[in-house]
Amino acid sequence: MFLEKQIGNIEAKQKIGFLPQSPYFYESFSSVELLNFYGKIFKIPKKTRYKKIEELLDMAGLTDSRKIPLRKFSRGMLQRIGIAQTLINDPDLVFFDEPIVGLDPVGRKEVMDTVLNVKKQGRTVFFCSHVLHDVEMLCDSIGILDKGKLIVSGKLKDLLDPKESLEEYFLKSIEKRYRGGKMSLKLLYSYSGRKKTKEKYFRLIHNFLRAIGLSLACLRGFEPPTFGSATQRSIQLSYRHMLN
Repeated sequence: MFLEKQIGNIEAKQKIGFLPQSPYFYESFSSVELLNFYGKIFKIPKKTRYKKIEELLDMAGLTDSRKIPLRKFSRGMLQRIGIAQTLINDPDLVFFDEPIVGLDPVGRKEVMDTVLNVKKQGRTVFFCSHVLHDVEMLCDSIGILDKGKLIVSGKLKDLLDPKESLEEYFLKSIEKRYRGGKMSLKLLYSYSGRKKTKEKYFRLIHNFLRAIGLSLACLRGFEPPTFGSATQRSIQLSYRHMLN
């Protein structure tokens, strides 16, 4: 298998596609020029290259935008041409790093549909994301990382209980790694409306944040109303999970 080869092996790299979270492309290029540029890097013959470009533009829904400079593309269009560029070398293994972050609903659907098309082609896709709803929709198997360590891996159908969402499973898996997480979560809500010493409240928040995988850097103060939106969202999800 090509993954068993040395890191610097060119043959192995030719079988891999990668789209970073924030790709950068030459803004003066059109989508055709961009794909032609990367096709030349992979030394794809001209006739094969242009046929592949047409197929990728059609898959990404960008055929009608083929001559428009990339600087006029929306973020969703840039993500889709990024996916097309990732496939120019016909890889067996593809990595997508947060391809849907920052997109509006229309852009999200377009990119999701494009990723699904890649999956249907029989390629192995690593879809890296913090948006667990998207992961649940797209992926057959998952892995959960906590502080750089793989703590859970397996097929979704084997990991999730009936009617359990991936988001709920994720929170449950993280909470199991930290003792006191469940207690501190309940205590945080018990004490949130009362006047307590900052030291005790600080300790409760510290334990709670550890239980859901956040850090004290997420806070600007000690009172719940000063939490950032991401922290508030995590608190709401975790609290709902604990009550069920």
